[in-house]
Amino acid sequence: MKGLPIIEGWEYTGEWRKAKDGEGYINSANIFSVWNERGCTSAGKYPILHRKRWRAESGEHYYYLDTYLEVYKSREDFYVADCLRYQVGNYFQTKKEAEQARKRVIDALKGEE
Repeated sequence: MKGLPIIEGWEYTGEWRKAKDGEGYINSANIFSVWNERGCTSAGKYPILHRKRWRAESGEHYYYLDTYLEVYKSREDFYVADCLRYQVGNYFQTKKEAEQARKRVIDALKGEE
């Protein structure tokens, strides 16, 4: 998005809206003040950011949960399955991250969120 400051580790979603409570702080810095100084607002609305997600390079490995919630390691080849896992968030850089997600899913299914 032209004119907006680049913030490492974050991406602009393309959405503009009024801020909600607690939004606008990245690493304890008030990003709204930066946007206001640069004129990056539109009718009181701000550009929305989200954390940039990690994705393996072609040939690198990532972890995911299968249908039985088992953790598997896969190679990124940008096949449909790789892209779908990434899109839904079933895509992890480490086995530990996948195991933590597995626990959260099981707890949610048991109603123990």
